[in-house]
Amino acid sequence: MFMTRSKRTAVLLISCVFGMVLVVSSPALLLFGRLEYDSVKERRHRLPFESRAWNDPAQIDGSDPVRIRMVDDLISSRRLDGLTRNEVEQLLGERTVSDTFAHHSLTYWLGPERGFMGIDSEWLAIDFGTDGRVSKYQIVRD
Repeated sequence: MFMTRSKRTAVLLISCVFGMVLVVSSPALLLFGRLEYDSVKERRHRLPFESRAWNDPAQIDGSDPVRIRMVDDLISSRRLDGLTRNEVEQLLGERTVSDTFAHHSLTYWLGPERGFMGIDSEWLAIDFGTDGRVSKYQIVRD
């Protein structure tokens, strides 16, 4: 049950090396852990798209805007595919005017940029083809 002096030295050396690796890597582990936590939290925070809530002024602004939580479902459902401008406006309401995205047909402010250090805003940008129907939509950042 007793260790020899060389075994104790080896265990002590391995423990010291392990401790140093842990101390040196802890900032990176904390950063990556925080990034992953934010990603999981954001995914669990999503909501299915619902037109009434999307257009509710009380839920559009504030610290937790509903649009940023619904947009992923709206896009993945492909609900906008082939709609006319009038149909889009009936579904999504009045557009948000933005000089930054004037080259897009319609824009809707979603909320603050998601992520660890979100400093911009996210927008839903919608474009129409020559036939007057939705040809492209995407999330853009300002």
